[in-house]
Amino acid sequence: MASGLHGVGVSAVNALSAWMETTVRHDGREYQQRYERGKPATKVQDVRRVLKDDEFQHGTVQHFMADEEVFKSGIDFKFEALAQRFREMAFLTRGLTITFRDERDTYAGNPHERSFHFEGGIRSFVRYLNKTREAIHPPIYVEKQVNGTAIEAAIQYTDEYNESVTRSPTTSTR
Repeated sequence: MASGLHGVGVSAVNALSAWMETTVRHDGREYQQRYERGKPATKVQDVRRVLKDDEFQHGTVQHFMADEEVFKSGIDFKFEALAQRFREMAFLTRGLTITFRDERDTYAGNPHERSFHFEGGIRSFVRYLNKTREAIHPPIYVEKQVNGTAIEAAIQYTDEYNESVTRSPTTSTR
């Protein structure tokens, strides 16, 4: 299971937020719900039909404001650290698009924003990790379903002597 697909992350964000608004587009409809300090402030609302020219046809958007009552020492998100984590999540979930927008400070009236989408999934991740090395061949990729769990692996040899092994943060070894 890839990061963010199990709901724990959004539950934690909700619990630590003064408010959170969730918008979901599914089956041609847009739904919204607002939470305040971890509790539903509204019921799920069927907002409208999704139009063909809408920015996204399906998916989820989360807007939130961190709760200053929880973070008494201050709130200081590191844009680059979060962008790196979202990049990794997009690599590990093939076809997923993550758009990260920091609306705290704007540059010439525009929020600081990055989008991540990698159709190649972990193959793209291996290419990204090796971008400063001389690759000997394209990434070798395998995938298999085992007891309902998708397993993916990608490797690529380079001209380096040192090896680098990277695992998903959700990977467990037993």
